Amino acid sequence: GLGGLGAELRGEMVQGMDGLRGEMVQGMDGLRGEMVQGMDGLRGEMVQGMDGLREEGRLTRVLMEGIRSDVRLLAEGLVGMNDRMASHEAEMRKSLAELSYLFTPAIRHLEARDQHLEARMKILEDWADRQARDVLEVIREKFGRRQGS
Repeated sequence: GLGGLGAELRGEMVQGMDGLRGEMVQGMDGLRGEMVQGMDGLRGEMVQGMDGLREEGRLTRVLMEGIRSDVRLLAEGLVGMNDRMASHEAEMRKSLAELSYLFTPAIRHLEARDQHLEARMKILEDWADRQARDVLEVIREKFGRRQGS
């Protein structure tokens, strides 16, 4: 009896082990299949992602070229405007120098005339002052003798 029981147990254990092996093999095959599918999915996503990145990179380069072109145009316009402003400034300086040259004699003439008019005004003021006073008092004042001295 006992020998038969041991052989029977052995048989069940072998069957159990074979069953476990079969399940493990199926499980491993299933895992392998899932991993292969997962890897294929990842590869597909990576390829799509790389394609998207390439397209974005290309679009970025196109935009950058457009911006460079715009900046270049702006720089050329700025340089041209600066040249025109320098030219206008030179013309204005020349015109001001010419005006100064033209008006300097007139200004000097007006200054001399102003000094002449001031001198004449002083003479007229003195004459008006004398008209209100006694002539003898004015003569005494002018030549040093005062009344009562």
